[in-house]
This record gives sequence, structure tokens and C-alpha cells, in this order.
Amino acid sequence: MESCPTTYQHKIECLSELEDLSERKLIDLYYADETRVNMEGYVPYGWQFADEDVFVPCEKSQGPNCFGLLSRNNEFHFSTTRSTIDSQFVIDQLGVSE
Repeated sequence: MESCPTTYQHKIECLSELEDLSERKLIDLYYADETRVNMEGYVPYGWQFADEDVFVPCEKSQGPNCFGLLSRNNEFHFSTTRSTIDSQFVIDQLGVSE
């Protein structure tokens, strides 16, 4: 939750306006996210029997970075790269001219 209730409420109102414009087919609204994929294991918690040794084999590597866009009607666009996903990468994926 946002630390400032006023800021959080403002964000909710802005998102509601964007979703309304999208429902009226005045804009194409997509939600975006990025992630890095690698072979290094990450297990923040788990369980095992008292007499059982458990381990997660891992391998340090430079994995691909993925960037995706998803709409409420399940239109999905994605791209992968071995480079860093920065603002220029996102601009390039959106096809925005400078």
C-alpha cells in the first residue's frame, strides 16, 4: 500500500480514468512488466523432513531479460534481450519516435 493515502487515491483515480477511456475504445491500455530469467535458484522458504537434506542446484549465468505488455482482453506482446531493459528499450518496443 502507498505510504501517502492522498497520493494513493490520486493514482486510483488516474487509473480509473485510463480504464474508462479503454472501455470506451478511445485508447489502447496495456499493463507492462519486466523480469530477468536465470538459472540461479531462489527458494525463500520451504519444508523438509527432519532427516532429509534438501538443496536447490543452481548455476550463475547471464539469463535473458523479458519485457511484456498485457491488455485486459488478453492481448500480449513481449520481447527478450540479453541487454539491460532500460527506458530506451521500452521506447523502442513501443515504437515511439523521438
